[in-house]
Amino acid sequence: MRTLISILFCLSVSLAIGTEKVTSFAVSPKVVELLESYCFSCHDAESKKGDVRLDNLETLALKDRLDLLNRVQEQIFIKEMPPKKKKTQPSDTERQQLYDWMSAELRKHNASKFEELAWFREYLR
Repeated sequence: MRTLISILFCLSVSLAIGTEKVTSFAVSPKVVELLESYCFSCHDAESKKGDVRLDNLETLALKDRLDLLNRVQEQIFIKEMPPKKKKTQPSDTERQQLYDWMSAELRKHNASKFEELAWFREYLR
């Protein structure tokens, strides 16, 4: 009986470790259009500038996707991305649409590090 319990425990632990699956999420056609227009030229499979790739969000494991969205959300908010030297820049409305989409995705998983930090800084003022 002990052996059976040990085997079941080990099996459940090994299954739990390997079960982080890719989870689907909704990306509106407008957001896809914005990513294609302003991000993919530098952050696709070929370029991966800054070791950031955005054209594969659907295939990333949840944790990896949330980590990446946190990094990108901050860059969009402080207007570091796209870089100022790029000729085509998103309008404030387009930038807000990207930010709002990332924010909503991160909030779904209670994972928005930037918004939490921004709220905390505002709270301290």
